[in-house]
Amino acid sequence: DNFPTDRYLLEGVAGECGLTVRWVEADPDGGVTADDRAPALGPDTAFVLLSHVAFRSGHVADGAALTALVHDAGALV
Repeated sequence: DNFPTDRYLLEGVAGECGLTVRWVEADPDGGVTADDRAPALGPDTAFVLLSHVAFRSGHVADGAALTALVHDAGALV
């Protein structure tokens, strides 16, 4: 549920670099959690784009836990 402009930017950079973007949907009534993001991370993950606050539901994500999870996978947030 990221803003469309964020998606366009990431898709443009990935396209220029020959990389693949994989979108993982969050619970529309909640938001992004570390538990639902962990299975999507792997050794080929380079970057994770997410919104700290879900603009539809107002859910505030645990930014510190998500950042640690992504960094532990060797990727950037």
